Amino acid sequence: MNNIKNIIWDWNGTIVNDAYLFVEIMNHTLTKYNLKNITINDYKTKFCFPIKTYWKNLGFNFDDSTFNTMNHEFIKLYKKHMQKPMLQNQIIDVLKYAQNQSINQFILSASEHTILNKLIQYYKIENYFKDVVGVDNLNACGKKKLGINLVEKYNIDTNKTIVIGDTEYDSMVAKSIGCKAILVSFGHIDGKRLQNTGDMIINSYNDLITLFKNNEVN
Repeated sequence: MNNIKNIIWDWNGTIVNDAYLFVEIMNHTLTKYNLKNITINDYKTKFCFPIKTYWKNLGFNFDDSTFNTMNHEFIKLYKKHMQKPMLQNQIIDVLKYAQNQSINQFILSASEHTILNKLIQYYKIENYFKDVVGVDNLNACGKKKLGINLVEKYNIDTNKTIVIGDTEYDSMVAKSIGCKAILVSFGHIDGKRLQNTGDMIINSYNDLITLFKNNEVN
């Protein structure tokens, strides 16, 4: 870990174990529109960005206006239940370990900024992070640009930085800002799908701590 000076964390599915909640809310929405419900395995197979594509793959038919209405209904339900999920197993151990190694830690998320900050405070983990950055919309758009802005704001050396996330999108964000990604297999995307990115994949945060201690992350 000697070469790593910065970690840019994703939020949903990476730090907080909330994939099941997105399935529950989506099934409520699917039922409302007389569409077939999904399982957690369906979700991890089908979920993707942009989220409009994901919704279309589930059978929804909409234009921009109706999608925004439907998505706002989805987010309203999410906000009602967003404090239900627990943090991922061993994530606090990783955050503490990185902090003790004087690693700068950031959160970069496709979640809306205000919602994201409320959750960081709810879980009482804000002290681990130098900055927390979410998008300015409810459609999960703009994460790449925010990542580039984050690097510029803090003059981050991307050669000494890793992005830790749970989707192909996190891999793309890492590439757009010029650093490597480590992807977790226990988030919102099936681990087999993530293999196509070519990035390192971990199956637990204990594995990540071991990699750090053995200086196998660089």
